[in-house]
Amino acid sequence: PVKNDRLEMMLQALDENEMNIFQRLLNDFVVNTLSYYDTNGREPEKVYQAFLLGMLVSNGAYEVSSNRESGLGRYDILLRPRDLGGRGFIMELKVYDPMFDESVDKVLDSALAQIEKKQYAATLHAAGVRDILKMAITFDGKRVWVKTSE
Repeated sequence: PVKNDRLEMMLQALDENEMNIFQRLLNDFVVNTLSYYDTNGREPEKVYQAFLLGMLVSNGAYEVSSNRESGLGRYDILLRPRDLGGRGFIMELKVYDPMFDESVDKVLDSALAQIEKKQYAATLHAAGVRDILKMAITFDGKRVWVKTSE
């Protein structure tokens, strides 16, 4: 496998709940890797999701899945710790569109509310995971914002 120190730092920041570092490094990857042509289609969220999934699967501490049914809907990304005493993550991705969305904060809050309303944590709870971090990740072109909730 190819070693990428910045990717390892980003995954470590996720593990250690250092969301400012995680956000900054994810933003750097988006800026330096994706083109506006990549994210300019009708469903840019899918591009961001596939991009993020590609990075997350390299963290062997988690079983990574996407778009699976859990609770009352389908989550975007779920990380189930292989050590069930570890922390699990549920990620809901949204694209911010300044033409239609009031603010980035509203989009982030909407994503966190969706995780709660749709009970996406059900899969992790059923697996015995008790420590769960809910993450809203919002994209606009080459900008990224992250907000979390326990």
